Order: sequence, then C-alpha cells, then structure tokens
Amino acid sequence: MNHRRGRFGVGCVVRGFAGWALAAVLGFGLVQAQDPDYTLRIVGTETINLDGTTTCSVEFENQGSDATGVQYGVCQDSDVLSLATADFGLDGAALDTTFAAVTLQGNDGYTTGVLMNVISGAVIASGATLGSLTSADYVADGVSAGEGVLTDLELCDVLGSPEVVTAIVVGGTDITPVVENKTLEIITASFTFSLPTIDLEYRPDEPAVSFTVNASISEDANTPNQTQGFSMGISHDGSVITPTDVQPLGPLNDLNGGDGPTFFGVNLSPVGGDGLTVGVVYVALDDETIGFDVETEVLEISYDSVEAALDGNEIGAASALSFTDSLGAPEVRNTVVISGFSEDVILVGGAVNFIPILQNPFIRGDCNDTGNVDITDGIFLLSQLFEVPVSMIPCDNACNANGQIEVGTVFLGVADAIFLFDYLFLDGPEPPAPFPDCGPSELPFEEAPPENCEVFESCE
Repeated sequence: MNHRRGRFGVGCVVRGFAGWALAAVLGFGLVQAQDPDYTLRIVGTETINLDGTTTCSVEFENQGSDATGVQYGVCQDSDVLSLATADFGLDGAALDTTFAAVTLQGNDGYTTGVLMNVISGAVIASGATLGSLTSADYVADGVSAGEGVLTDLELCDVLGSPEVVTAIVVGGTDITPVVENKTLEIITASFTFSLPTIDLEYRPDEPAVSFTVNASISEDANTPNQTQGFSMGISHDGSVITPTDVQPLGPLNDLNGGDGPTFFGVNLSPVGGDGLTVGVVYVALDDETIGFDVETEVLEISYDSVEAALDGNEIGAASALSFTDSLGAPEVRNTVVISGFSEDVILVGGAVNFIPILQNPFIRGDCNDTGNVDITDGIFLLSQLFEVPVSMIPCDNACNANGQIEVGTVFLGVADAIFLFDYLFLDGPEPPAPFPDCGPSELPFEEAPPENCEVFESCE
C-alpha cells in the first residue's frame, strides 16, 4: 500500500472525539505514543481466492480503563481489493451508543466512529474484547490482483474529510491504541472450508449451554479432485465458548469399511491461542479418497458456553469461529491433500451468537396489575374468563395464582380465583413465588415461557 504511506505524516489533522475541536482550532496534528492497554487489530482469514470474497473484522481489546468511544479508518489497496460491504459486526451492533457510523470512503476503505450512550452511562468495559466491532467484505478483483500477490489491510488515518484518525476515548481524552494489521495472500484454490453462523437462546440464570457446529468442505471444479486427507485450525473466543469434542461426519465414517479414517488427530487446546486443530488421513498407503463436488459436512465440533460469560448477562454474547493457520506447534495449516501434496483452500468462517431470553418480573396473584394482591384480582380474573376476551389479561403468569402449568403452558381457570379467595379469607396457602414482591418465575424456563408476561407495569 505504498500509494498511501506518503500521506501518513505529522501534517495530518487529528479528528478524535475528544481532540476534534482542539485540533480544528489549532490546525495541527497531535502525535501520541501507542498505549499498550488498548489494541485494535484486523482479524480474519490469511488468504483470499482470486476474484473471490473474504470477510475481515476489527477487534478491540481493552485492557485499560473503561472506554467511551472508538474511531478508526481501515484502508485497502484498491488496485488489488474491492470493498464490497462494511458495517458493524456482531459485537459492534450490540453496543449501547449515542452515535455510531460506518462510512464507506469510495474504494479506498471505510471509517468508523462510535460514541457510547452518554445518557445511560454505557462504556466498553475494562477487560472487554469486542471480537467483531466492524466487519467488511473484500473481493480480490483489482487490476493488480493475481496468484501469490500479498496485500495489506491497514488501520489508517487518511480516510474521510476531515481525516479520521485511530483513537480510543478514555475519560474525555483521545488515546492512541496499538494497531495490528492484516496481510492477505491471493490464491487460486478451488476448495472451500466453511463454518456456519448459529443463534442460540439462553436464560441469564441458566448460563450452561452445550451445542455443536459442523464444519464442511466443498470444491468448485468441473472435475472434482480426489482428496486423501485434510487439516483444519479453528479459533474461537475462549472467554465465551470452549470446545469439548470433535467427531468425524459423513464420508469420513465410511472409510476403511466403516471403521473411519486411519488417522484422526484432535487437539482441543493447541499452542497459539483459543481454538482447536484437526488432522485427518483417510487410509494410509491406499487409494481410498473422497471428492467434495457438493458441500459436505466432515466434522461435528461440540462446544460449551463459558458460564461466566452468560451468568446474569441480559445483553448477549458472541464468538467468531474462524479458520486460522496460527494454531499448534508446529502450526497446523488449513489444507487438503491431493496426490500427496497440500492444496490451498478458501476459508469461510462463522459465528455463535448467544441471545438472552428474559422473563419480565411480576407478582403472582396480582392479576389486574395494581401492585397489590386482593379480592379485586380474583374478580378481575373471573370477568376476563367469562365476560371479556382473555387477551386483555396483562400477564398470564400473574393471574396463574396457584402456579399450575400444563405441557409448558400456563393454565388459567376458576381454580386460580378460588385459590386467591382461599388465601385471602380462609387462611389458605399463599401463591408460589414470586410473591409478595416482584420477581421472575421460579418455574423451569420451558414450563413458564417469557411471552406469558410481556407487560407488568407494577414491576417496571
């Protein structure tokens, strides 16, 4: 990207959230040393297929004080790569912000500005890592694109008018973070390794979630090659999920007369970061091969959520799933084997999104949502059951005075009104929790789904 580097000088004008006005008045740039407590890095695959697409994200790691803003530009060599799309990624879209923008700057790159919600007091907390603050898709279709070409994606200070510099806002001051750029190699591979993006629901009070992700292989070729094996390195966010097992799928299990591959090696904690590595040799000293003329699932990877990441978390969490060549010692390369030689592959990562399902608090027995449990609640329930459509009940759970459920559905009936009258006037048992104060249902989640109490104003 030498065509850019001539513009990276002390003559550029700083436009940070905190330093914007000062720089505009004084008319000169502010040069700061990089603070190692704050890191912006470009993450993604190491390769891109000629005329193909790859996705790269910007990750923000905060090991310093709480941050209230972030801004940067991401440049690419427009002679090699085209910028297809750019927007906030999984983590960036979930931020509570006053201002947030991703702006395309022609085919030179994009700029990003984020100011956290000053009214709610939102911050990017110390110790947090945003694995996908922004995400962009690039196409290797420029005039200089070709097999073996290396090209850089850079966090840069030259895009926009005025130019947007890389800065983290902490305590009203612009901090210059450490930046880690990304080099892509253009290849002409026809094989693709793919991982899916999945959404998983969880309850903040039940943070243990187990799930599986299937990795697949496909080949775009008129005459599919016959492969003899493959290896994969797959990274994840270790603060959110952890791998527990990897098993072969589909055609791998049919090898050796149904005994599976001759060699199936898995390392769930390889050197080099959070991830796993897998090496597969189909049949040693034989010609039993597999072609991937259609997308074929080959691995089932089991993961558990990290309970600390979801326990009490009402916002959600996410982990990117990325193919990487930097795991293991020696490092394991993402490749397929054909006739004893390794072949490059296109790498398409995925993600796991944890989506919280919240139960609104209510008071059991307070059917009419007044904040008190009294005779009017029993009368209100009877009137709704027999005189007015039941849809007018503000919260089924609150009217379910006796806590009875049937096949995952709150069951309302005359018994609930009688239960209330017995409690109020005949020394009967009190309603089950939450009672007499506001709270969520203590019944198992599958027995008391949150949609049964969408509105309960007395507990807001």
